Amino acid sequence: MLRLVGNEPKYSSDEVARMLNITPTTLRKYNLHFSKAGIRFRKENGLLAYTKSDVEMLKTFMSLHASGGKTIQQCVMEVLELTEHVINVPEPVTSVPNKELQKELVISNRLEQLEQQLNQHKEQQGQQEQQYIEQIEALKRYIDTKLEEQERRLDERDRQLMEVVRDIQEVKAAQQKKWWHFWKT
Repeated sequence: MLRLVGNEPKYSSDEVARMLNITPTTLRKYNLHFSKAGIRFRKENGLLAYTKSDVEMLKTFMSLHASGGKTIQQCVMEVLELTEHVINVPEPVTSVPNKELQKELVISNRLEQLEQQLNQHKEQQGQQEQQYIEQIEALKRYIDTKLEEQERRLDERDRQLMEVVRDIQEVKAAQQKKWWHFWKT
């Protein structure tokens, strides 16, 4: 199928994925479904180059698919009819093995997404765990310094207390001598 592409700005797969808020893997999956329907996105320097109209077509497809009740292939055909890329093209006949293959493809893609989410979650947990370890170590150092400081203060207090007790004992001993005992010794 031929499409005329003017001097529209072209976007890379990563840029389009960011615009649509999807992963590049999901974009490749959608691209596969469009290519089955006869739409081939333009390649430049070996890389896919999406035009603004391609991005709009993908946005329309995503909104149709998000509304539910239709398969991806049905949504692709409806988008193509809406954007006038396909005129009266019958819906592809799918046999039982193709449906099973599509189910496996959907399951495979879902597993990839879950695996990516799991890896992201593991990475986030690892970072949080490292932060917690650093915080715990900082708290341990703080507690150790405070305990050492407190122990030094207690030792100093005990030393001063003993000096005071000795001074009091000396004063009492001096007071116990009667004044006449003073002349006897």
